Amino acid sequence: SSDLKKIVFLDDSQTILFMAEESISEKVKQGLVEGIYYSNPLDFLKDYKEGLVVDLLITDINMPEISGYEVTRKLRDSGFKNPIVALTTESSTEQKNKAKEAGMNAWLVKPFDDKKITNILEKIFKI
Repeated sequence: SSDLKKIVFLDDSQTILFMAEESISEKVKQGLVEGIYYSNPLDFLKDYKEGLVVDLLITDINMPEISGYEVTRKLRDSGFKNPIVALTTESSTEQKNKAKEAGMNAWLVKPFDDKKITNILEKIFKI
């Protein structure tokens, strides 16, 4: 249904993407969300330009091609209004400020667990 929220996870680590998939599997089963997974930010941006619907982006910060900050800035410059969450091992104040400046809305520290993801989904989508 159109109520299905599309969540894009962007991380160059397959392990993290697998954990992400596991962490939302309950919500997927319940028909509330759909997970879309990218290990390459350039592939994601290309698909986004071509009309990929994104209700929530959860993105790694440090990636080989371009950073999560860059991805965020590109999306925000294009008029993207939906939430963007940083997925990172670092949680220094400086990092958080950079994330905010880039246009990110929240912060998820790795390693994350189902509960952390569920809390974010509940906050953002009220599900």
